[in-house]
Amino acid sequence: MESLQLNVQRLKEYKSKLILFPLKANKPKKTDSTPQELTLAQQLVGDVMPFKLKSRKDTARKVTKKSKKYSCFDALRRERSNARNWGMRAKKAKEAAEDAAVTGKK
Repeated sequence: MESLQLNVQRLKEYKSKLILFPLKANKPKKTDSTPQELTLAQQLVGDVMPFKLKSRKDTARKVTKKSKKYSCFDALRRERSNARNWGMRAKKAKEAAEDAAVTGKK
């Protein structure tokens, strides 16, 4: 969320610095810049607003048995399997619950 908020803030700042010239000088639209802003306009060469990346540095940590044992491929494969079989498993559980309810009533 922080990156999205920073991006929104950066775009708002950029939009506030933007000067829109009217297509027709005698009929400016509401979204166009005011005549005072147009007189102050200057052509900029180069980066208007340089983009600064803030990178996070990961700290070194000890390798544990759990992290050595963990397999990313197996975890992804398991999740794909769960997503694929979710409907069948839910149906089986529902049928089992209905059967248990029927046998419990007798």
